[in-house]
Amino acid sequence: MNRYDDNPTILRGVPQVLDAVSETDDLRRRVNQQNDLSTDLFLILSRHNARGRRPVLVLLRSGGSVSAAVIFAERCILGAGTGLLRSGDQAGDGAVIASNSDRKEALLAAIRALLEQRRCHSVAATLSGIAPIAGVVPAEEGIYAESSCRLVHRRLPLSPTLEETLHSRFTTKRRRNLLYYYRSLSKTHDVEFVPDIPIGETQEAILQLASNSWPHRTPSEVAYHCEFLRRHPESFCMGIRLKTGIWLSLITGWRIDGITHMPWQLNHDHYKHESLMQVMRMHLIEHECNFGQAALSWVGGTVSFQTACESEFCIDILKARIGVKSALLRNVLAPAMFRRNPSAFTGGSLMLLLPTRSRGASNARLDPDS
Repeated sequence: MNRYDDNPTILRGVPQVLDAVSETDDLRRRVNQQNDLSTDLFLILSRHNARGRRPVLVLLRSGGSVSAAVIFAERCILGAGTGLLRSGDQAGDGAVIASNSDRKEALLAAIRALLEQRRCHSVAATLSGIAPIAGVVPAEEGIYAESSCRLVHRRLPLSPTLEETLHSRFTTKRRRNLLYYYRSLSKTHDVEFVPDIPIGETQEAILQLASNSWPHRTPSEVAYHCEFLRRHPESFCMGIRLKTGIWLSLITGWRIDGITHMPWQLNHDHYKHESLMQVMRMHLIEHECNFGQAALSWVGGTVSFQTACESEFCIDILKARIGVKSALLRNVLAPAMFRRNPSAFTGGSLMLLLPTRSRGASNARLDPDS
């Protein structure tokens, strides 16, 4: 039995979604999810290309009051929606605001509401913290459904010092490489590590680096991200810069209950050979160990440090109305796009659009670092 009222509210586009910020903030507090800042709408808007994705928010009600919210992004071409929506990042973060016991049911209810609209034909979603036995998605008449569970890596336990953390979590070869890059940057460039960039200087620093970074961040994404940082006193921004003032790498995030969460890392594209991603993370690990934090957690997961991180299950879901549009997407468009640009399929849920033989391809990047 569906525990949610009929006719949920569906908000589309940045203006409508921003109007719901206070409502979703209040909902997070009511369902005891206030520490999960991955569902903060300002953070969501800063983590995807607004020109290629339209935010969609589904508000579910029980007894007339909002009891759950599910966040989606619709793929767009030249500003026009394609009818393909996705919820959750590569590790299932940023998808659902609901009590823990209701998260999967809320996600399925929101997907069902979207597929009842003609403008939507396919929905892919990833949800974290789901045990394999709970991964089955029920079939529905007229709906194609598929789901699978996989392991993601995002949480790195920390020891009291950098040296202890490296010895307990990394292989000898990996430790040697990390320490080499960590030390060589300061030998070849006059750099300094800034552990706490004041909030008043953060936006200028990010804008300076964003134009030369991968992933590239637009001014609007930077503005949303800085607004997110300003809204939460537990947030931070740290980085490495040349003594001349040029920023080479920046990491943002927040600290709650001994866990340091990181949604963003930007690295200067002109210094690729310096392995800035690794060097910045070494500084981060050392700083957080000294700060007394228990673990690091990459929002969206991590590739480069995944063997050192603890594993956890998440569920990928694909549901689509049976028809020409969804069949064309799965059987023609998605395979063609994957052959041309495998990096476009940066999420396990999107991989369900592909034929089974293509999902394990070696060039499929399931969870890139950002």
